Amino acid sequence: MDPNASRETLDHSIMYIFAVALEDGTWHHVKSYTKMRAKRKSTLKIWRSIKTHEDRKWTKKYHNPNPRKKAFGAKVIITLNNGKK
Repeated sequence: MDPNASRETLDHSIMYIFAVALEDGTWHHVKSYTKMRAKRKSTLKIWRSIKTHEDRKWTKKYHNPNPRKKAFGAKVIITLNNGKK
């Protein structure tokens, strides 16, 4: 979680991408990676609060050599400060 990371590194951080999209309500292939954008304090706060967990079922589907069985996906659960989902 380094806001000084290269664009290539940020591009592979689902936590960064998700934080920017949540905050901005959109994603832009250039504007979302600027140094100024990556260092925004409010984004850093969101970014550092995001946790990811591997789902082995999805990983298996992602790596399936059969294109008809290959799958891409994710599940997002947002938990508020009061513990509600």
